[in-house]
Amino acid sequence: MTDPGRYAERFSLWMLGAMACLPFLVPIHMAPINTFFPEWAAFILGLAATPLLYAGARPVRYPRVALLPLLLAAVLLAQMIGGRLVYAEAGLSALLYLLWAMLLMAAATTLRDRLGLDEVADHLAAWIVVGALMNAVAALAAYQGLRSPLLMPLDGRQAIYGNLAQTNQFCHHLWLGIASALYLSARGRLPAWAWAAACVILVPAAAFSGSRAGMLYAVAVAAIAFHWRGLGSPRRALAVAVAYIACANLLPLLAGMAQTPVDRIAADVAAGGGIRPILFRIGWDMFLRAPLLGLGFGSYPRESFRYGLDLPAWNGHGEHAHNLLAQLLGEMGILATAGLCLALAYWGHGLARRRDAPAAAWLAALAAVALIHSMVEYPLWYAHFLGVFAVVLALGDERTRGLRLGRTAIAAPVALGAVVAGLLLQDYLELQKLSRPVVAPALSLPARLQERSAAMLELRGNSLLKPYVDTAFLATAMPTAEALEAKATLCRHNLGFRPTTPAVFNCALIYELAGRHEEAGQLWRQARRASPELLQEHVATLMKVLDPTEAERLRPFIGKMGTEPLL
Repeated sequence: MTDPGRYAERFSLWMLGAMACLPFLVPIHMAPINTFFPEWAAFILGLAATPLLYAGARPVRYPRVALLPLLLAAVLLAQMIGGRLVYAEAGLSALLYLLWAMLLMAAATTLRDRLGLDEVADHLAAWIVVGALMNAVAALAAYQGLRSPLLMPLDGRQAIYGNLAQTNQFCHHLWLGIASALYLSARGRLPAWAWAAACVILVPAAAFSGSRAGMLYAVAVAAIAFHWRGLGSPRRALAVAVAYIACANLLPLLAGMAQTPVDRIAADVAAGGGIRPILFRIGWDMFLRAPLLGLGFGSYPRESFRYGLDLPAWNGHGEHAHNLLAQLLGEMGILATAGLCLALAYWGHGLARRRDAPAAAWLAALAAVALIHSMVEYPLWYAHFLGVFAVVLALGDERTRGLRLGRTAIAAPVALGAVVAGLLLQDYLELQKLSRPVVAPALSLPARLQERSAAMLELRGNSLLKPYVDTAFLATAMPTAEALEAKATLCRHNLGFRPTTPAVFNCALIYELAGRHEEAGQLWRQARRASPELLQEHVATLMKVLDPTEAERLRPFIGKMGTEPLL
């Protein structure tokens, strides 16, 4: 064990396990980017898992499935060169994610080739079980009213979401833990009493989330147990699935919740699928307009907002298609989508032939949970979920190649990533501070607001967070004659990225002052349809802080638009 490469292997294995556990437990989810801290933690731990790639003299391997993020990166570059991205910074951030995912794939593949799949799988599964148990306990503690800096408090809802802030993501995480517990028990790494105790905690906690997708996870894991042998007795997996479905539809009733997952599914079916068909339709229409490369990464929120006036049943709120295929088709076109489908088909075909490999069932179960969730939500847009999925793909792909890059060529992007992560954290903390409401006496409030705007403009200069800085700036910018054209130009630019309230409200007023009356009216109608209550609240607040002369200039427009009926 004197070889530095050996120490690097063990360190990388532990950091990879930490990446699959610790980011899911970060309890901080606050605006302007709710998932920043969990994703940042996943990114740092993922980088920390790469020393074996440039330490020691043993060869580095990468899986063929790593060509998928390479293809996605090529499409992104083509979009950036073609001017399809409103913000180049958004494309650079996505490229950073893809490069990070490729490094994780290379690290996981190299670890598997050196230590063996079973050892790596056992280690990572243990980390996932520990993380899921800790998240479940945190959720139940918060439900009981316990307060701690390590716990994310509930917002009054009866369903629980642990430290992930979303019930769907919480259920996803706990099912990763359930599948990992089944695998470790089948491997003899988890005693029967420990496995039973884990299930007693994980299954009801996941069910109490109220997630409808959880029932699909249960069915998928049970089906996988019948095909592969790595999850133990198929009857045991079936019993877990039945217990989960029963809990999912009984616990909400015991807690006094209005609907169970079955009730919610039935309501969606009766309503023609709820909003999901509309979300898919928007993505499909985007694809038809730009079938080869899509309309550009991050363009879905803009198009969703635009449809607010075109579809009677849609209010314009939609950050994502809630369907991986519709999202990729709309934003990145047929090349990216076909590449994803082919890569997953290739990966699944190879895994299906390894029925007797214990870890194959575990990998299949984790991939199934992630992919099912991706077809109804969007977990893979978050680094902590993307990182686990990238590792699963790498470990499940037996066809590998040697990495021909030198050690320095591998270490350089890791070092660059660490520097970028440090700068991002610094910029985000500043943005978070500037996004807080300004509290000051009425006489000094305009000056304080002006100071904040100047600080935001300085921050946006060289930061990857520029799109979010602009959104925060426009949300607090005063619709006044000062720097009017510059504000209007910034509005046009930022609203093409992610129209959010109250930035949209301010931009409509800025357009009106700039003489762009038709644009102002259309934007106001869209904003009013999307968030009528927030619009009224914003107008009331704005009229209190605006200079009386400026307020009088805007009153006729606000009064006129307020008389129009909502569609």
